[in-house]
Amino acid sequence: MSLRHRRPAVRNNWTDFNRSDPSVILLELFGYVADLLSYYADKSAAEAQLRTRRRYTLALGALVTLLLFWWRSTYDPDGD
Repeated sequence: MSLRHRRPAVRNNWTDFNRSDPSVILLELFGYVADLLSYYADKSAAEAQLRTRRRYTLALGALVTLLLFWWRSTYDPDGD
């Protein structure tokens, strides 16, 4: 439910419902700031997730490399 629909319930003597009313401008401003904060929070979370994925990928690559070196050191093609 948006704030515009709640206005009459909150205050019965609301003056004007057009976009030039200062109270409507304040509601629009609060909505804009909330949207901007949400965008920055989502952007920060996406960057943190990307860093975590990079770390996991590097750790997995290191593990595969170590297992490959270990396997090559224990593998004897002649069977001796």
